[in-house]
Amino acid sequence: MEIILEFDRVLKHHYPQRVLSLKIRDNGVLGDLFQSISRLKDAGLPESVWNYDEDRFRGPVLITSGGRVIRDKNEKLFNGQRIELRRCIVGG
Repeated sequence: MEIILEFDRVLKHHYPQRVLSLKIRDNGVLGDLFQSISRLKDAGLPESVWNYDEDRFRGPVLITSGGRVIRDKNEKLFNGQRIELRRCIVGG
């Protein structure tokens, strides 16, 4: 199935596209999406943003879909789901 990732203004500085479409297995979960991101190592996010050894973001990234936060790697995703990624920056 296809999942659509949308990068916020901060993350788009690390990835050349604002929107990325990824394929994961049918009935996939958030953890499957993370593995799919890791398979893009050569053309994907830089290691300063993505931990390729642990299939996760480095630092705080808010993952939302349909106006709610997704935290659980076992959360089921659906075909065509749009997931927004927002890098949290601390400071004043």
